[in-house]
Amino acid sequence: MTEIAQLFQVNLMHKVNKSHQEPVYVIVFFAQSDRKHYIITSYLTKFPLMSSKHLNYLSFFNGLSYLGKRLTNEEILEIRTIKNSMNNSRREFD
Repeated sequence: MTEIAQLFQVNLMHKVNKSHQEPVYVIVFFAQSDRKHYIITSYLTKFPLMSSKHLNYLSFFNGLSYLGKRLTNEEILEIRTIKNSMNNSRREFD
């Protein structure tokens, strides 16, 4: 997991699963530079994820189009909608 996090230049978090007391490793794809965005999107476009993880990636990719520009109130609301439709909040799985 460490090598994967290093490849994407992102953080690796370690948590303990409370119900089973087992370690859980989470790669946090919180990239704040264009280079990191490029690394992540290039890889995940070539090797797509499965299930809702792929849908989360598509939402992330859609949100990248707003970076680096002055946002209107409408665009800010669109970004919030994208964010609120990801991960545990996801209700659409098609």
